[in-house]
Amino acid sequence: MSDPRLVRWAELTEAALARPEPERAAALEELASERAELQRSLETTPPAQLPDAELAGRLRRAETELGSELGRLRHALLDQLEGLRDARRAAQGYRPARGNRPAFVSRSA
Repeated sequence: MSDPRLVRWAELTEAALARPEPERAAALEELASERAELQRSLETTPPAQLPDAELAGRLRRAETELGSELGRLRHALLDQLEGLRDARRAAQGYRPARGNRPAFVSRSA
């Protein structure tokens, strides 16, 4: 019999990764807090025995998939930040040529 905390760890990770793309970031945030609680519990009272082979495989697959998902999100965030930096550099020092003057003056005026 595997430790129920390890089973819960695997279930939480798999459920968060199974969420649709728009909901995944929020699910990963929830996952982080619950995993922190489980980790504290496992550190204070370690499991009495090693997990069975099936659970160990589930945990390994889930953690590998979680790592690749977090890497993908990190790269997407870095790309967005670089785009924002580029936009900021492009706008830095820009001043309209004529301030608050109209673009043209009608001859009839």
